[in-house]
Amino acid sequence: MGNLMHGSRGFWISLGVLVLIGVFLGARSWGAVRAVLAIQQESSMNQATDEVPWTSHAAVISYKDSLLANVVVAQRDPFDNPPVEYRPRVEIDPEPLVREPLLRAILYDTVNPSVILSVGSASSRWLHEGESFLGWRVADIASTAVTVTHGDRSAVLSLSPF
Repeated sequence: MGNLMHGSRGFWISLGVLVLIGVFLGARSWGAVRAVLAIQQESSMNQATDEVPWTSHAAVISYKDSLLANVVVAQRDPFDNPPVEYRPRVEIDPEPLVREPLLRAILYDTVNPSVILSVGSASSRWLHEGESFLGWRVADIASTAVTVTHGDRSAVLSLSPF
């Protein structure tokens, strides 16, 4: 036990110094808090003691709140909505925007050629001439290109090289 006390003498000295520093800083902080509170109490008592007849505890609290409201910087009222600037209406075409399909694959033979199309994120199954996908009808399939129609619109799609 004596060996433990002699071997850790530096530890106990360090611990004592840390405790003294903690006590010193705590005392300084407590002194600063007391000084600030004393200043606030003196200023509110000097302004409020003779002017207001205290009828109830609620009146005292209300008066202190009104003093605080004069000191606090005014902030934006959350219930006061600023005027909104309205943008002019944009006329929208009654005809919806039709995206042109992309050609994904061609399986070309002389008997039964077929293609795979995609429009946006949707992809078709194997389509043959005369079949349609999302409003686009396959009109003609050639070895390197496909002709598709949508109403009176037509488009020739070809495979892009990699």
